[in-house]
Amino acid sequence: MENTTNINELPIETTPPENRNLPEGQINSSMNRMIDPNATIREEKHVRFQEVLPVNKESRFELKDTHKVIILSTILFLLFSDPKVKAYIMNILEVIFGKFLKSEKGTTKIGLAFYACVFGSILLLCISFIDLSAIKLAF
Repeated sequence: MENTTNINELPIETTPPENRNLPEGQINSSMNRMIDPNATIREEKHVRFQEVLPVNKESRFELKDTHKVIILSTILFLLFSDPKVKAYIMNILEVIFGKFLKSEKGTTKIGLAFYACVFGSILLLCISFIDLSAIKLAF
């Protein structure tokens, strides 16, 4: 422990160094002399690899989006075929558009066209707002 020096015993320089005496300045000035002005600088090219997803061998059959739309339309068709649902929607359409949608025997042809438009618009809304590609059905 006799060979150690206390930090308080070290000499302190009070004059700030000048910029020309700094080694960085010397390196930069010597490098500027060595750089060829006619040399071309290569741009770095970045390579991006797409992430490879592992193949799940358990699921052999995957549904396409068109098949999912067919399944959704079938479910909506079954729902709209229910007499209670049809009567409820037809009552709403009758309030909005008038009494000519229903007759004494049932629904008129114009009423059926309006009912089909409601079915199609609900199907379109479901397809527009539901991301079918995110729905995974395991078969």
